[in-house]
Amino acid sequence: MKVTASSRLAAAKEKRGKSGLPDQVERDKIDSEVLLLDINSIAPNSEQPRVSFDEDYIKNLAGTIKDRGLIQPITVFKTDKGYELVAGENRLRAHKLLDLKQIRAIVTKSSPEDKALDALIENIHRDDLHPIEVGRGIANLIQKGIVKNQKEAKEKLNMSKNAISRYVSSANISDDAYMLSLDKQYKNINVFAALSKVEPTEQRELLAFIISEGFKENDAILEIKQHLSQTIVNRSVTHFKKSRDVTTINIRGLDLEKKNQVQLYLEKIRKILE
Repeated sequence: MKVTASSRLAAAKEKRGKSGLPDQVERDKIDSEVLLLDINSIAPNSEQPRVSFDEDYIKNLAGTIKDRGLIQPITVFKTDKGYELVAGENRLRAHKLLDLKQIRAIVTKSSPEDKALDALIENIHRDDLHPIEVGRGIANLIQKGIVKNQKEAKEKLNMSKNAISRYVSSANISDDAYMLSLDKQYKNINVFAALSKVEPTEQRELLAFIISEGFKENDAILEIKQHLSQTIVNRSVTHFKKSRDVTTINIRGLDLEKKNQVQLYLEKIRKILE
């Protein structure tokens, strides 16, 4: 079989994480024995953060496995009914694509409660996981108490404080906006973090506009900020039309830029209502 650039990339990803080292989930807490398991005895990871899978990558990986064999075994943990996958979703799917009946696997000592953390680490280090999927995965860890807070998530996932904050913010992106980002292959985490502050019902339309206009990151974030400012004003106008009292708006908590914008709009509103 001819080894293409894509298949070489698949082999490299399959062998090591982005750091060039074996993934933490497969470096720690493992038994020394590598087992040959029946593929049908392995259930999917119920805490898998990844929703979409790159079929082209899996096909390339299957070609690499057919040509060179499985370099890195998958990781599973024992259950009452057999095994559940911890790490190696793409490798398992590639084996199924090749119609192989068995796969080499390492049985981890991880507790069932750790599988969400292990699966997230696996995906972050090995694959190009979508930022919103990362964010939802981290939010899930915190919600279930697997990590106490963002600080502990930072330590477990070896990320910066700012990165964790942006990812967690992106977990608030609506499903409609998320599906659009998948369809358009849009993955800017900083834009998602800014977009998360927009009303969920308005996120998809705004993201669609940003993508269609081809905005760069700074322009996209500026567009989102302007949308948020306009939303504040629109709500204020609605309130003023009902109360006719332009002195009751509460702008505490807004940053100086937004306060100035609101005050400028207030002057216009006063003239309209006079």
